[in-house]
Amino acid sequence: RQMCIRDRYYVLRFIRDYILFFLGLALLGGWTVITYAFLSKPLRYLDEVVSAAESLVRPDSAPVSLSPEMLDTQNELNLVRERALRDAAAAREAEQRKNDLIVYLAHDLKTPLTSVIGYLSLIQDEPEISPALREKYMGVALDKALRLEELINEFFDITPVSYKHLTLPTT
Repeated sequence: RQMCIRDRYYVLRFIRDYILFFLGLALLGGWTVITYAFLSKPLRYLDEVVSAAESLVRPDSAPVSLSPEMLDTQNELNLVRERALRDAAAAREAEQRKNDLIVYLAHDLKTPLTSVIGYLSLIQDEPEISPALREKYMGVALDKALRLEELINEFFDITPVSYKHLTLPTT
């Protein structure tokens, strides 16, 4: 029994001798727990926002849903998402209109060009053609070429890009 009491005193003396170490250890442990508690919550919120931001890249995803404490951030992210969806739809629509314009323009340019080529080929291929008929075909080809020039000028008028400094090659 005397050994047991002596052992207890030994432990108490050890603690007394190293009290600063044990207090420092307790303070460090408490500081670690408190720091973790204060940093983990904002970091969870940050992880939540990062995950929500990643969903903004996928246009087919559902609206962003965050914790109730982050309602303002959720609303802002959903506004950004909807704006991006609208912008993407507008870009697709503009691309489709551009493609339609190119198709219509190509068709409208090809029609008079085909006539010009046809009449000029006829004049070139028929050396025995009468001067009156040659004059008529050249007049039709000139009218079609002038119509072609008109269409090209209209195209430059409706395009948003400035072509003031553009010079077309002449042959």
